Amino acid sequence: MNIPPRPKNIAMIGMAMYGQDAGIVRGAAHYAQHRNWRLHLCGSQPREIDELHQNINIDGIIAHVTSEDLAEQLRKLDMPVVNVSGKCPMQMGFPFVAHEVGLAGVMAAEYFLQRGYRTFACEPAPGRFQEIFVSLGGLAFANRIKEEGLVCHELTQSLTFTREGVDTREQKDFPLVSVTDLPRPAAVFVMGDRLGARLCALSQNAGLAIPDDLAILGFGNFELVCETCYPPLSSIQTDDERQGRIAAELLYDLIRGCPPESLEHVISPLGVVTRRSTDALALEDPQVSKAVQFIRGADLREITCDQVASASGVNRRTLERKFREILGRTLYTEIQRWRSDLARHLLQTSSLPLKSIALEAGFRNSDHMGKVLRKHLGKTPREIRNTP
Repeated sequence: MNIPPRPKNIAMIGMAMYGQDAGIVRGAAHYAQHRNWRLHLCGSQPREIDELHQNINIDGIIAHVTSEDLAEQLRKLDMPVVNVSGKCPMQMGFPFVAHEVGLAGVMAAEYFLQRGYRTFACEPAPGRFQEIFVSLGGLAFANRIKEEGLVCHELTQSLTFTREGVDTREQKDFPLVSVTDLPRPAAVFVMGDRLGARLCALSQNAGLAIPDDLAILGFGNFELVCETCYPPLSSIQTDDERQGRIAAELLYDLIRGCPPESLEHVISPLGVVTRRSTDALALEDPQVSKAVQFIRGADLREITCDQVASASGVNRRTLERKFREILGRTLYTEIQRWRSDLARHLLQTSSLPLKSIALEAGFRNSDHMGKVLRKHLGKTPREIRNTP
């Protein structure tokens, strides 16, 4: 009688159940189904790892190895480990799978350059942090901007990271500037969606309009953060499920005794997901620029096309012509696009009834809102509200 082999027990250490980590876990889980693996989620505290190891016969580990202390504890377990953290992965000594953040930085720079921006900044500043994951993305962004003969600024205050252990001597390639002193319009690449959302809030509190004064692009496309940010945050989409799948494939080879040819395995980003935080051009036409800024700062329940034309300083016919020539859409369409984004934000962040949201966003009624949302966003109000 043939006895089936014992299922392999795989520990996934330090994984959160949201954002990019959730994608890594899904990717690993899909692979595990084909290998008869059992996944065990575990925290990264020493006692949690010890408890799991004492109670379950672990065969391999996929982990966010973020410190030398954790790396040393995993080495003592004497079993195959694959690292999925971008923090100093080479120094930890394990085979690792990480996002190609350098390519993400170049992608962000190209995205903004194509929209005509001439003023740039990135946060955190390139080269000033021990987080290799952060520094390489910002550095690639800054270098691509530099290739165009332009300058990438460094914001004077970090949003979250400390500068402990980092050279604080002046870096002429990245001049210091506060976000309020950046020449406008400016484009900022932020290596993290939470940081991007925080920068949106801080900038608006300082009186800056997003995206007209400051266009902000995040990294990771953490939808819960991006969609609840106001305005919704554009972000570079990472292929998190592929990262998890490749980590599992690499671990499978290690368990079989097949060492990898290289410690480093990188995953290319999928592209930019555009939302309202960058949905603007670096408009040189002053009338169109004034009109767009007026729309985005107005009470959408009361706004009219004639009001917008008056605020721009030209008659409505001239403004309509400029909108079609420069933006490829009508003045009324621009108003409806902004109403749609406000409605989406309220649907995802409040429990207000559809009728109330429709009126707050400037629609005639909930049916009218539904038609416009399907046209501009491709979803019904209920579908938007139920989006996780």
